[in-house]
Amino acid sequence: MAIASTVTPGFSRAIQTLLPELGIHLPQVLTQELAVYRAEERLPMALQNTLWQEIERQAAGLPAGRCIGLQIGQSLQLASFDMLSFLLLASPTLLDAAEALVSYSTLIGEGGSFIRERTDKGWKLIYQARFEHGRYIRLDAILAGIMQGARWLVGKDLQPLTVGFECRKDDCPLHRQLFGDASFYFSSPSAFIELSTADWQRPLSSGSEEIQQQMQRLAQQQLQKIRPQTMEDKVTVLLRQQPWLSRTQMATLLSVSERHLNRKLGEQGKSFRVVADKVRMESALELLKERGATQESLASYLGYADGSAFAKAFKRWTGMGMRAYLTSRMK
Repeated sequence: MAIASTVTPGFSRAIQTLLPELGIHLPQVLTQELAVYRAEERLPMALQNTLWQEIERQAAGLPAGRCIGLQIGQSLQLASFDMLSFLLLASPTLLDAAEALVSYSTLIGEGGSFIRERTDKGWKLIYQARFEHGRYIRLDAILAGIMQGARWLVGKDLQPLTVGFECRKDDCPLHRQLFGDASFYFSSPSAFIELSTADWQRPLSSGSEEIQQQMQRLAQQQLQKIRPQTMEDKVTVLLRQQPWLSRTQMATLLSVSERHLNRKLGEQGKSFRVVADKVRMESALELLKERGATQESLASYLGYADGSAFAKAFKRWTGMGMRAYLTSRMK
């Protein structure tokens, strides 16, 4: 079963912050949908698609609408890429930073992927998009964001050799402002930026092998959460999204039999009950940080038959009742 694609919250929120200055005002309904997700939660790619679709719709009615994608990318900060920004900063050279982007771009979003391709004069960094909503605007934002980020890492004098745009040629003045004297290829089969070998080898002042290794380990952990590999990982991801799922429902979602599910979890020394219990405990303790969480509401959300069944589980987890637990946290 394919796990639903997601996008990092930092990237989405950075875009939302920029929009009013560009004349884009999101509908209240969409703003509320986006606000539902906490700062540490990744957003569904479907919601991100809706966001870009709305940006595309409003941009069509603006005088400088053709430049919206480039304006967004130009204004994004490196910190908008969350964990990936630290990995890029820890790279010793721009080429190493590009490798990090190729390997870990999923940390930003699962709407596409980067590849590197050797050329006669250097390397192309190519983005292969899997989305269609607001495609050209999004690709412009990605190219502009890469260019601005690369200059931030190695210097403002960095100039690309060629830049490829999937969109048709237009007269947006930001093309030259962002990419200088590069040769432009419009209606290109893919979006790309080509830099010379010498530029790719430019060092980053903040690069450190030790820090880079630490960041790579953290990035691998984050990728594991986004794209689970083992049966336990897959079950855990789905339970974090829908903690009320039963073993039968889980097997159905994963398109496997309950017997197969039990066997694969058993190979890892686990059972569905053990995995579900751990996820539900973590979810309950997290939800208790929010006001309004009651024993009955938690029981229903986490899949327990009633408040009494949840209370027994909670006492087993913490050694105390929910009221006593909440009181102890206030001390």
